[in-house]
Amino acid sequence: MAASVIINLWSAPRCCSTALMYSFAQRSDTTVMDEPLYASWLAKHPECARPYREELLRASELDGRKVVASLLSSGPEGGVLFLKHIGKFIEDLEDTDLVIDSRCVHVFLVRNRVEKSLVSFGEGAKSTLLESSYPHLVQLYSRLRDLGRQALVVVSEDIVSRPRVMLARICQHAGLAMDPQQLSWEPGPKEFDGVWAKHWYRNVWASSGFEASVGSHKKAMSIPDDQKALLEEVIPFLSFMKRRAVRAASLAGESSGPEGSVKGGTHEFHQDPRNARVLIGIRDGVSGDFSLVPRSCASVSVLDSGFLLGDGAWEGIRLHNGRLLFFREHVDRLYQAMKALDISMDVSKEEVREMVEATTTANGMVGGVHIRLIVSRGLKLTPYQSPAATVGWPTIVVIPEHKAASPEVKEKGIKLITSAFRRARPDTQDPAINCLSKNTCISACIHAVNSGYHECLMLDPQGFVATCNSTNFIMVKGGVVLSPTTDYQLHGITRQNMLDLAREAGYEVRERNFTLIEVYDADECFVTGTFAGAIPVVAVDGRVIGEGRRGEVTRELQQRYGELCDKQ
Repeated sequence: MAASVIINLWSAPRCCSTALMYSFAQRSDTTVMDEPLYASWLAKHPECARPYREELLRASELDGRKVVASLLSSGPEGGVLFLKHIGKFIEDLEDTDLVIDSRCVHVFLVRNRVEKSLVSFGEGAKSTLLESSYPHLVQLYSRLRDLGRQALVVVSEDIVSRPRVMLARICQHAGLAMDPQQLSWEPGPKEFDGVWAKHWYRNVWASSGFEASVGSHKKAMSIPDDQKALLEEVIPFLSFMKRRAVRAASLAGESSGPEGSVKGGTHEFHQDPRNARVLIGIRDGVSGDFSLVPRSCASVSVLDSGFLLGDGAWEGIRLHNGRLLFFREHVDRLYQAMKALDISMDVSKEEVREMVEATTTANGMVGGVHIRLIVSRGLKLTPYQSPAATVGWPTIVVIPEHKAASPEVKEKGIKLITSAFRRARPDTQDPAINCLSKNTCISACIHAVNSGYHECLMLDPQGFVATCNSTNFIMVKGGVVLSPTTDYQLHGITRQNMLDLAREAGYEVRERNFTLIEVYDADECFVTGTFAGAIPVVAVDGRVIGEGRRGEVTRELQQRYGELCDKQ
């Protein structure tokens, strides 16, 4: 007899693996086995004490390869064999048919609150990196990937809280339909439980379903210092697995994931699938190391000044035809902000360029790329605003994305609404600094989105038009190109390029204060920014601008700006 489907559940300890085994045991087409490789693994590790060690070793086959051969010929004829394993049991068996047999499907089970599993091993098992199984799970996952085998990663907390959704996904991975009987079972010991059950299965024995099957998922507990040290070792492996996990919120349609899009507005885009594999450049201010890190695991410390306080500045830069557009202007503005914020840059402007170019080159990027260059004051000793609490030098991050402006938006334009949130005076928050803290602009953006508009037009404290929440604003009246002064807006590099191009094209250009009355009566309006260049504005506060479509001056400046970028 042999099963036609073999489900290998590779679990970390103290997850809900036993509950999953009980769940699959409710299927009429399935036979389950409780950790059949346990004894062969334990025999190889005399240092791993267990209260049932001798009993288990005496009663079991200790040659793992013989156990594998037996498993592959077991199970109901034409049915399903569910094998519960702890991840470390695969040691020295990665090349066996248990991994590569076409009947075998692989499910990995990890736990989000891993610190709870590390402190709840209980009697007879010491918490170590080996016992945690996480390195073995990563190694096996990598092995399966190299073999071209698809594995499913799930999280214990998701199964406990959303069993129907997660069971359906696990069954789908195995080519099965979920049986509603899998959602519950009779309390008490089972005939297929291992000899270790009385030491570990107290909670699941008392349960009749997933919610009560584990005792420590919701319970708060103290973590000893030695376990905190172990946690540092385990977390990188757990993070690797979690990044590949199918989560309940995603399956239930509650989370769109990183492949989503932004509809409408100057920053409309649909996520390019290439961005999932982008490398992020990160310069650590403490070690001075510059590293390229996969997007999925790129991070800075929660004690970084940028995260804690919004203490820093940023630039948006385009990569076009292999060139960083207007890089000198961007880096000059960045260093001006650093001087104003009293952030000491320990690297030169040329070294910053080298970091950016190293990042884009590593990603094979040539054009159609938007780069976010971020500099924070650096790591904090403690969550406190004083620069004296900073450790080391600034944190520098380079985030490149394949990201192009929408041609439709560049032609059809956007609609603005005036925000109730005003631009700050320079002695409150100088708009010349492209600071990390964007709360006022975000509040204006929320106002626009909630009102059904694309962006907000923002006024200065005197009521004159200043800028938009993420772009600069320009209007045209009677052939004259009018821009607000830079008193209350970022000194936009694209804005300045547009004004220079307008002068070269023979248009009169004025920078002065004006009110909404003039905006409503404008022949044309457009906004400017690094990402999109120039975007026409077809309505403001419900008033149609000009003929309600892109004007000729806007179209001409878009064309001239494109030519300017091509010449860079």
